[in-house]
Amino acid sequence: YCGGRPRGNSECGILLLFCCSSSPLGETFLFTLQPTPKQFKWTSANDMLQLCAADCIALGGKTHGLWLDSQLERGRTSACETFDNTPLTTEEFVIQEVEVWELVVKEFLSSS
Repeated sequence: YCGGRPRGNSECGILLLFCCSSSPLGETFLFTLQPTPKQFKWTSANDMLQLCAADCIALGGKTHGLWLDSQLERGRTSACETFDNTPLTTEEFVIQEVEVWELVVKEFLSSS
């Protein structure tokens, strides 16, 4: 989850689920909490779900549904065909908080 408060009082967020597969399973989605909660799932229009580079983390291709700078201080959002989303908040915002969770499937933890 990444929470940001831009000008005004809206809040947007993102939840990333990573799986142990080399093919995209559409488990990544964007969401916004304001003005009402709304989820934007992968449309399968392309496979440009996630980009992790030295200067940014981004979701969605061509135009990014969500882009975060390398310091996790600033972000941008725009409509993108990967998630068929509207901008999650005003286009540029300051990041207020980031939460990182790891979900582990129990069978991978079992000892042999």
